[in-house]
Parts: sequence; structure tokens; C-alpha cells
Amino acid sequence: MLKLHEFKKELKKSNIQTAIFFGNDPNIKYFSNFGDFSCLIISTNNPPKILVPEMNLAIAKKESNIQPTKWPKDITKYLNQNITSKTIGLNKNSITLNQYKGIKKAFKNKKIKDVSQLTNKLRSTKTAEEVQKISYACKITDKIFKKTLNQIKKRKLKTETDVSSFIVHETLQKGLELAFDPIVASGQNSKYPHHKPMNTKLKKGFCLIDMGVKYKGYCSDMSRTIYIGKPTKEEFKIYNHILTVQKTLIKNSRINKKCNQLFKEAEELLKQKLIHGLGHGLGIDIHEAPSIKEKSKETLKENTIFTIEPGIYNKQGIRIEDTILLTKKGPKILTKTKKRLIKIIK
Repeated sequence: MLKLHEFKKELKKSNIQTAIFFGNDPNIKYFSNFGDFSCLIISTNNPPKILVPEMNLAIAKKESNIQPTKWPKDITKYLNQNITSKTIGLNKNSITLNQYKGIKKAFKNKKIKDVSQLTNKLRSTKTAEEVQKISYACKITDKIFKKTLNQIKKRKLKTETDVSSFIVHETLQKGLELAFDPIVASGQNSKYPHHKPMNTKLKKGFCLIDMGVKYKGYCSDMSRTIYIGKPTKEEFKIYNHILTVQKTLIKNSRINKKCNQLFKEAEELLKQKLIHGLGHGLGIDIHEAPSIKEKSKETLKENTIFTIEPGIYNKQGIRIEDTILLTKKGPKILTKTKKRLIKIIK
């Protein structure tokens, strides 16, 4: 409930009396620990309320740290009768245009303000409990990757979809969720950063595997690039250059470091333009603040968890990514899988 208290303080500073979150907004899970369809009402002067459809009421009573209330027959009427605040906060990032128009119509005489920046800022630093959950998700990711690699070496996984399906199976077997659909891109397919696995044999050359799981609602994210066949000296050199760049950028990740400055350093070290962000925060969502991009205005803070993932995509692609926790003592790598180039000799 610590974050809920902090959010109320931010609402007061912004002169917002009540914030409302709808549907599957990740902020509902963040504040209440319950993630299925619901409506969360946070008031600066009253206890929070969470409205839940009857079919989800039993599980909400078990999971939510806010006592759930049965979803009313008429949600618009309920909100009009129960919310007297002059200013209402909405997360405009998670509602459709039609939903926004409906809310505006329902609250004709009230001022509507966007609270997305308030929640993004709050979620960008993690509590000790959140760090524990993400650390465990990273630990499981390492274990699944190790098992996947062994299966590739034994020739039991022969195609990109074999590898992807195995990662999915292992994740579900452990009672966890995927943080995102695994990326498995071999040979020339690796030059596409978000390639979707194909049912074709793993091709000679670099093979990029990007994966992550969710533990108790919190994500991990890791990319490793292996080699199918025997790499040339030049390919070894290119891979080791990317690895050196990644290690340097992790080392350079310090408290109050400007994200756009870290991005600039990445391009200087790589000696070429990045075609995607250098990294991103993660937590309940796989992509959260801060965003480590060229035009980012954010800075790294203590207890921020983020990724560092430099990549190049020419004839083939190489990306090396870790999940990082920023502490007073410096960056701590949460994904422990070794990064030396692994060769799968057929």
C-alpha cells in the first residue's frame, strides 16, 4: 500500500481529487494486486474502491489488497452518484477514444486530467518486493534458456518454432506466464529485430533468442545471440565488439544518468545508428518508464529496473540484452546467463 499512499500525495500535488482506472489497465494490478477486468477508484480523502464483475469476485477477494465491491448494474450511474470530486484523473494511455468521450459525457461538469505521467513516474522505481519478484523471474528465465540451449545442442529442437514452443512450454510448466512471445531468429532472419519464429530449420549463422517470463505479475527480459555452425574470425570480432559495448553501457548506467546520454554513448561505441531503443524499464508491463532513447527526457533513478540491449542488424543481427537493477553501489545484472558466443556445431 506504500505506492498507493505515494500516488495519493501526487494526486494532491496535481489538484486531482479522484483517479479512475478501467478494464485491464496495468495500474489496477499495480495498486490492488488484482489484474482481471475491474474499475479502481482512488480518492485523496477516502479509502480506495475496486469494482469487480460477479464472476471474478471470489478470486478478487483472495488476491486484491483492496476489499472488492460487486460491479454495479449501471457503472455510469454509480460513478455519478459516488464521485463528487471536481477534478477526475484518467490514464489516457489505457482508454479508447470512445471510452474517453463516454467518460466526458458522464462527467459533464467535471475537469478531466491525465495521470499517466504520475503513474509512469511512480512505477519506474521499484519496492523491495517488486525487486524480489523481478529477480526471481530473471532466475527462471536463465534456467529456461539453459535448458533450451541444451535441447538445441542435442538436436531435439531443429526449427525456430521448435525453440519458441519449447520456451513457451517450459514457462507454462512452471506455472508462469510469458512476458511476451519469444523471438527466435536464425541466419538472415536475425537482421529483423522483432522477427516471428518460422517453421524452418535453424539456419547457419547468428541465432537471436529474446525471451522473458512473468512471476506474480512481474516481467523479466533477456536476449542472447548464439551461433549455428562455425563462425568466422570476423563474425567473432563483431560479436565481441557488441558484447564489449553492452558491458561498457551497463557500467556507465549510474543514478541520475540521462537516458538520452546513455543512448548517445551507445551509438558512439557501436559507430552506427541504433534502429531501436537502447533499453526500457520493465515491471508489470514489459515496457515501462524509463525509455532509453535518443529523445528521452528521463533519467535513471535508484531502484530503477531496466534493460540494456545494444544490437546491430546488417546481413545478420546480433543483440545482447540483460535486465539491470540500479542500486546505490551501481548496476546489478539480474539475468545471469553467460554472454560468451556459444557455437552449435552441426
